[in-house]
Amino acid sequence: MKKVILSSIQILFKYSLGIQKYQKNLYQLRQLYSNCVKINNDKNKYQ
Repeated sequence: MKKVILSSIQILFKYSLGIQKYQKNLYQLRQLYSNCVKINNDKNKYQ
């Protein structure tokens, strides 16, 4: 029984780490996207 609990905790831990990485990547992607939009808007302003 103890082994089952331990392995499920490990799985949960790995899963939450994965989520954290995913959220970090999502955040970076969002920043990249907003930077691109900003650059585009600036270009349009100066044309």
